[in-house]
Amino acid sequence: MKKNLIFCMFFIILFVYELNAEEMELGEKMFRSGDLKSARAFYEKVLSTDSQNALAHYYLGLIEYEEGNIDRAKLRFQIAYECLNTKDLAGPLIGPIDNKKALLE
Repeated sequence: MKKNLIFCMFFIILFVYELNAEEMELGEKMFRSGDLKSARAFYEKVLSTDSQNALAHYYLGLIEYEEGNIDRAKLRFQIAYECLNTKDLAGPLIGPIDNKKALLE
């Protein structure tokens, strides 16, 4: 029984990851094309299933920054940074997040 539960959880996590990967890709395309409203919708959808997605928070911070919402951008960058630390993913986002935070201070 326990093995079946673990197996089911694995597939649910895999499904959510794949769904989020597609949403993230679409959000990035919208962001790069300048359609910030659509990009925001994709990133918020990702966060509805994965609230600790650092990249989604980072892009939402960029959107807030582009829209002139500096305080909200700072908050998103801080959340993204904390998500990276929480997941121990001190990867390629830390530099850009630190750079954006420094620009906003």
